[in-house]
Amino acid sequence: MAPSSHNTQPWRFGWHNEQLLLFADFSKALADNDPDNRELLISCGCALFNIKVAAAAEGMSTEVMYLPDPDQPALLAAITLLKSTAALPLATFSPYLAKRFTHRAKFLPNNLADTVLPELSRLVAAQHAQLIQLAPEQISQLAIWVAQGDQQQWARTTWRAELASWLKPASTGEGLTLPGVIQPFASWLIRRANLGKMVANSNRQLCLNSAVVCLLCTQNDKARDWLGAGEALQQLLLQAAVHGLQASYLNQPLQEPNLRQRVSQLFGNQAPQMLIRLGYPATKATARIRRRPHFTTSSGD
Repeated sequence: MAPSSHNTQPWRFGWHNEQLLLFADFSKALADNDPDNRELLISCGCALFNIKVAAAAEGMSTEVMYLPDPDQPALLAAITLLKSTAALPLATFSPYLAKRFTHRAKFLPNNLADTVLPELSRLVAAQHAQLIQLAPEQISQLAIWVAQGDQQQWARTTWRAELASWLKPASTGEGLTLPGVIQPFASWLIRRANLGKMVANSNRQLCLNSAVVCLLCTQNDKARDWLGAGEALQQLLLQAAVHGLQASYLNQPLQEPNLRQRVSQLFGNQAPQMLIRLGYPATKATARIRRRPHFTTSSGD
C-alpha cells in the first residue's frame, strides 16, 4: 500500500530464519527517470514503515537491520518481529494505510491548522530527515524548475518510452492505470509526441496554486538515507491522512541532476529527496489501484 514512482511497487518480501525480509525489486527500476535508484529505495522505505505499522496493529514491535548483507545489495532490511507494546502508538496509523492516496488534482483553498505542519516536521525529524515548508518566493522558483524538469524529461524519447511502458490496464495490479480502450492510444501518443510544454505549463500552475509545498531533505545522500527518507515520507503521509489531508509530488526538478543541484544549493546543500504538495482534496478518491503479490518464501536472489 506504499507509494512508488509510476506505481512500480519495486519491493519484494520474504521470510527466512524467522525474519521478515525486504528486498528491492530492481526489475522494476526506472532507468531513465531514476537512474541511481534513489526513488526506488525511497519507495521501499515507505513500504518498510508500513511493515512497522502493520506489526504494531498486531501487538508487535520491530527490530530492523538495515542493508544487512553487502553481498546482497537487493536485501534492504531484515526485520525481527517481537511481541511488545513498545510500538503500539504506530498502530493508530493502521486504518489510514488504505485511506492514503496520491491526489494529483487541485486541492481545496482551506488553510491547514497551525499545528499540522509543526507536527509533521517533528515526525520527519524523528526519522533523521527535515521537512521544509516553502515560502511563496521559493514556491515561485521551484515552479520554474518543475516546468524545466518536465521539458527536459519529455524531450527525451527514452524517458517517454519508459513512461509509456508503465501505462497499464488495472488488471495488471501495477503501473499507471488507464481504461483498457484508452491505454494503447495513450502509450502510442506519449512515445511519439513531445508534450513537455503543455505538461510543464500545467504542473507549473499546480505548484504556484498550492497553498502548502514542502521539501523533504536528508543530510546525506546514500542508500541508507534514501530508505530513511522513505520511512519519514510514509509517516508524514499517514499522519496527514489522519487530518484529512492528502499529497502529491512535483519531483521533476529532483529527477534531473542539473536541477537537483540547484535545489540543493537553495536549501543549504542538503540532499533534496521529495517535493510534496499537501492539501484537502477537492474531489473524492477514485477506486484504489490494485496491487500485485510481492511475497516469496525464500531469502530471494
